[in-house]
Formats: sequence, C-alpha cells, structure tokens
Amino acid sequence: CGDAYERDVKKAADEIFSGAKAAVWRDCSCCGDETSHEKSVKRLNAIAKDVMDDRGYPVAEIFDLYGKKDLDDATVDGTHATPEFYHKWTMCILEKVAQQLGRRLPDAVVLVA
Repeated sequence: CGDAYERDVKKAADEIFSGAKAAVWRDCSCCGDETSHEKSVKRLNAIAKDVMDDRGYPVAEIFDLYGKKDLDDATVDGTHATPEFYHKWTMCILEKVAQQLGRRLPDAVVLVA
C-alpha cells in the first residue's frame, strides 16, 4: 500500500503541481479518521510529506489542529470537520500559498498556528 501511495503522490505532484505558481499538499485521512487506522494514516502522510519535501512543496498538516480526543467537538460525524475547522484548514492552506507567492495575508485574517 505504501509503495503504491508513494507512486500516486509523486505522479500527482509531478503532473498537477509542476508549473504552478504555488501548490500545497494537505494531509489526508486516507484510511479514515477512525483511531484504528491511525498508524496507517500517519505512515501514509509521512510518505506524502517526504515526497513534497523532495519537490519543495509545503504540506498543510491540518490534522494537527485537533486530536482523536477532540473528534466529537472538531467534527460533525467523527470524520468531517465542523465549519470552524474547515475554515482553519483553508486558512492554513492559504497562508502557505501566500508564502510561496511572496505575499502575506491581510492582518484582518486570523491565521492558525
């Protein structure tokens, strides 16, 4: 599974990201948000991060915004984020895009850590 995922991530980065002025990979819950899949999710996200690091693209580590003990409050169903967290995900990604473009987000925008 890991080798196939690495090939797919490399292909996506090379075919979709190359030539773009900015590109950001977002962590995924590729095996689901269920805690029983946690090790697999972390392993596959580490593979993607290595691929992106090799190609110079940032990764939005959105699942660091909340932990498994927070799933009831941070998600609507244990998987899909609440609007508040989707907004935080979006701002995290936009901040990384702005950095690549040599810009900064307006001061009025609340950034996430």
